[in-house]
Amino acid sequence: MTSRFDENEVVARCLPYHDKMNVVLLITVTFTLALVHGNNQPCQRNNNTNAYNEFVLRHILQESFNRYSRTDWTTYIKKYGLCNRPMQTFIKGRNQVDVVQTCNGSGRPLVNSYNGNFCISSITMHVYELSVNKNCRVINLVRRRRYVIVACDKVGNLCSPVYFEKYINQKHDMTARPCRP
Repeated sequence: MTSRFDENEVVARCLPYHDKMNVVLLITVTFTLALVHGNNQPCQRNNNTNAYNEFVLRHILQESFNRYSRTDWTTYIKKYGLCNRPMQTFIKGRNQVDVVQTCNGSGRPLVNSYNGNFCISSITMHVYELSVNKNCRVINLVRRRRYVIVACDKVGNLCSPVYFEKYINQKHDMTARPCRP
């Protein structure tokens, strides 16, 4: 005896489960995107109260040294415990105020940004891009004058840069209001 299923009956029985699974999938994807992409506009609360200090350590030079010497860069990277990133980017300490101002009125959102809390500086700055090998030695060093792009979050009561994004000819969104709290 062979049992024959009516195709329409099978579809009718499975459809409610299919719809529920689509809803679960949609919720999961939405939640994941929200976590991955972070804040959707500048100066939203960041729960990491140390985010700005971590940014400064990783991207703002803390002392003077010969910036054309790979050996001096290697010493600096080791001294501040920054060996764990193969690509590193630094800005001169004297530009720290300019970077902070990018989040507080002088910067603009990016055109077509996938993450709404990124702001681009209104001025160019010297940026040092380093390649660091597994032994914590600087193997490549490039200095460029370019716009600086940072993610701006509210840390404590201040809107501060918390993440550095590589500049690859992104543009200012001049139709949007300046980045500020």
